[in-house]
Amino acid sequence: MTGVQTCALPILAWVNDRETMIFAPPGEVYYVDEPHFDEVRREIMRQGYKLFILHLDAGRKAPGILGVRPLYGELQATPQYDAEADAESRRLFDRYLERRRALTYAAKLSKPLPENLHLAAVRGLCLQLTTKEREVANVDVMSWRREDGPLLVNIEKDEWRALANGLAARIADDAAKSDLFENLLRAADREEVLDRLRNLGVTEEDLQEVTTEWNHDRGRNEDQDRQGDQDG
Repeated sequence: MTGVQTCALPILAWVNDRETMIFAPPGEVYYVDEPHFDEVRREIMRQGYKLFILHLDAGRKAPGILGVRPLYGELQATPQYDAEADAESRRLFDRYLERRRALTYAAKLSKPLPENLHLAAVRGLCLQLTTKEREVANVDVMSWRREDGPLLVNIEKDEWRALANGLAARIADDAAKSDLFENLLRAADREEVLDRLRNLGVTEEDLQEVTTEWNHDRGRNEDQDRQGDQDG
């Protein structure tokens, strides 16, 4: 059977102050097609939207086959924040850069996390959700990134959890890796990073590559320090 189906679909809606699965006709149903909508879907449901039970990649074919509407055409998300913190941005980036290869191996990523990541630590990060006619909601979020823009990290509550969330959901495209990333970012020092990698089953060969990169970075920094002394 082909074409748009007209039977009622299983959906998620906000009923009696909780997320509930009910059934609704396709014309009333929206498909969560963007990760940032998935993160704030409860707030979206509180505004009366009925969401198809499958979202993101799992429901990618739903609009064409079932006739549900993608949220992207209905809602726009705009980041809002109070201020950018330069010192904290540098500190978070340094921790990320130091552990970039460790994060890549631990998560078994098919390609390494980027070395030149534009990262900005901010306070009061939220998403303003709007339609063409009205503002729907302002929702606090831990991180945000749109296309080639900077990774915004909300440092107001828990900076390492927020950074891990941003790296997993918005850089590695796998939000499920967030806890793993947080575990390594929180490690007190390099020795603890290596211990945690061993506990995760990372091979000795990959561990050696991590330490080799650290040694290379230390030698490069020492060369730069010597050059600075000579210039001074």
